[in-house]
Amino acid sequence: MPVCRVRLVGLAATVAIVAMLIAAYPRPSLAVEALDPQQWLRTPGVKLLAVEFYADWCKPCKKAVPKWAALHKKYRSRGLRVVVVTVESAGSCTPPGWTPDQAVCDSSGDLARSWKATELPQAFLWSWQGNLLVAHGTAGDVDKAVVAFFETSPRIAVGDPTDGKGKPLAAGKGVELRNLVRGELSRLGKFDVVADESEKAMIREFRKASAEVSYDENTRCKLGKEIAPNSVLKIQLTGKKGDRKLRLELLSLETSCLKAWANAPVVEGKLEQAAAEAVSQLLFRLTGKTAVPGGTAPGKGGRYTVEGLNEDLSEKPAGWNPDTGRILVVEFASSPPGAVIMVDGRMACKDSFSGCVRNLPAGAHDVAMHLEGFEPIAKQVELTKDGRVEWKLKANSGEMTVSTVPPGMTLTVDGRIAGAAPLKRRLSPGIHTVEVTDSCYYKAANRFSIKAGEKKLVELKPAPKLAAVQVTAEAGSGSAVRARVEVDGRKVGTTPGTFQVSICSKRLELVAGGETWGVDLALKEKQTLPIRGVMGAESAAGVGGGRKFYGSDRFVKVAAGCFETQLSDAPGAGPAKVCVESPFSISRTEVTQSEWADLMGTSPSYFSKCGSDCPVEKVTWWDALSFCNALSKLEGKEQCYQLTGCRGKPGDRFKCDGATFKGLQCKGYRLPLESEWELAARADCKTDSCGGLDEQARVKSNAEGSPGPVAALSSNAWGLYDTLGNVWEWVWNEYVDETYFAPGPGSTAAERGSLRVMRGCAWDTRGRACRLGAREHDTPDYREYNLGFRVAAPTD
Repeated sequence: MPVCRVRLVGLAATVAIVAMLIAAYPRPSLAVEALDPQQWLRTPGVKLLAVEFYADWCKPCKKAVPKWAALHKKYRSRGLRVVVVTVESAGSCTPPGWTPDQAVCDSSGDLARSWKATELPQAFLWSWQGNLLVAHGTAGDVDKAVVAFFETSPRIAVGDPTDGKGKPLAAGKGVELRNLVRGELSRLGKFDVVADESEKAMIREFRKASAEVSYDENTRCKLGKEIAPNSVLKIQLTGKKGDRKLRLELLSLETSCLKAWANAPVVEGKLEQAAAEAVSQLLFRLTGKTAVPGGTAPGKGGRYTVEGLNEDLSEKPAGWNPDTGRILVVEFASSPPGAVIMVDGRMACKDSFSGCVRNLPAGAHDVAMHLEGFEPIAKQVELTKDGRVEWKLKANSGEMTVSTVPPGMTLTVDGRIAGAAPLKRRLSPGIHTVEVTDSCYYKAANRFSIKAGEKKLVELKPAPKLAAVQVTAEAGSGSAVRARVEVDGRKVGTTPGTFQVSICSKRLELVAGGETWGVDLALKEKQTLPIRGVMGAESAAGVGGGRKFYGSDRFVKVAAGCFETQLSDAPGAGPAKVCVESPFSISRTEVTQSEWADLMGTSPSYFSKCGSDCPVEKVTWWDALSFCNALSKLEGKEQCYQLTGCRGKPGDRFKCDGATFKGLQCKGYRLPLESEWELAARADCKTDSCGGLDEQARVKSNAEGSPGPVAALSSNAWGLYDTLGNVWEWVWNEYVDETYFAPGPGSTAAERGSLRVMRGCAWDTRGRACRLGAREHDTPDYREYNLGFRVAAPTD
């Protein structure tokens, strides 16, 4: 994307220019306003803050104005605030056509330089917790991050208050306490508070009276749309009169994990004071320090005064005595084993199944245990000696195991794609439906109830949809021949004969006298297809698969191995050791535009004028899977992906509802796993760039605004090209978070809404951001002019 650099003008020239402008067009001087992101984020009702650096002389900035105006209009009512910093501009600090929440005049450009925002336009985005979601980005980056924030931000259902033993409070006191907590949450405006059942009933009555959709700013509830909670706030009033405490616990409904907790003392007659203190403390525990890029220089107007400067910046040591408190050895365990152990808000053990022993100072500690399918427990524990802390967890779900005949069929659970059979999954108590929906079979489903702690076994046997083939075989002379009939590699009989087969059968072959004749099938349910095979003559469909698309030198064989990687700069993000347990092959280059066009017959690339040897781009994750399947089919190999609910044409608005991966044992072409990609890209290199970036990677500094031909720069030590730069590359894995990726295939099923990973950076990536550990992610439908892929295959 074109950028404008902040202009550096000498003092004398600046004064002269300003004087000329004042003489020609008199106008009041522009005051420099303070810009304090942390103050904005502390303001009630503010959930997100975007800061854009803009200039009226910057054409890309002006082009982005409608995007910013639309973004502001769409999300301001939901808590987005936008600040525009106008850099080195003589006119108004407000961009033409719209008014942001704050306009800052940076006439000298000092603020832009201190934030390292010298290429315009640039944007930053923070969440109210202080997290920097976008740094040095664009309006498009901010839009995506805002959408992702609202999809995952807490939507809270406030539970009914209980006492220290878990019993509901008396009706009057419980309602009062719940309303006080809800009111304080609404006043601060950082969460969406979801309506309870009585409010939902009221909403339904409103719907009958009016079709209008409204938004209540006091309760943060969407009255026209009942939104589902993803978190629950538990309220406990513990202790006896004179020593009561109000405890709040925020639990994730998706992970069953404790997100944050707060305790506040209760003064008799001042319950609202305790509610306000507890909610404020809860938000404080969820809020981190707001990271501001660069910093503001001291002195008037952000300028340094250097004349006569003589300032001692040495650190002054202070008195210090080491803490001599006792350190204890404590073992934590759960029944059943395997819980996540949290101590004082930090993870002590990710999986306690193999033991969890930690050194801890003597005293009081907040301990929590979380295990999928069981109620989480959080208590304050007084540790006075070495010992063991073991808690029995109460099941809050049942366990379902589903098998299918034939095995491996795709399953949906309660209407959502769940993966391939056999499938084991924990379910909440109640009624559930598991179903096989396959175009080759009649629907098979089972509706059942399950209780907490119960194990349920379900077997589904869908009936196949059938067609028939009537097969005869002849020699070239016309004489009848008896031949073995194979459908998809399975013998069904001998010619002549009529055979029932699945409507999804793909290929029929006749074998006689060491010769093979074959034809691809296109069958319809309850119809008979006549087939006449002529032995000794090759059919139009070919024998034994199609032509060889890739030469033997197109792939690099990679042995199993391990590497260390730094996934991100986030706390706890590495370095991490990752191992790949099986060998594989991976293409030396990204898939090119000519390779895509030859196989798929479309031309999706934005940079089509780049040439046939440039990487194909603007392809979705679904497109990449479809290419792998098409390549496997062309060469007579096993197709590694079963795509469901697809529409459109690959490379032209192609979308699917789900994909099932047959696993690493598949003999066809596929996308590499994320761990495979990095093992091959590193080629035993221990650093994050492995040599000069300009010699091996086409990035922003040398790309001249577009991708280039593959293999135009140096390869890595194993002969792979463009593992850094040119285009980002899709891989199979689902995105978990920035501190983790699965070394194996993870789930073999994917849905439209799941997030998939991209690796390798691209032609428009700034050099410092292009490293072997860099990762991006988006939905499978995402397509962009800097995104392509390469393929993997089994080792022969």
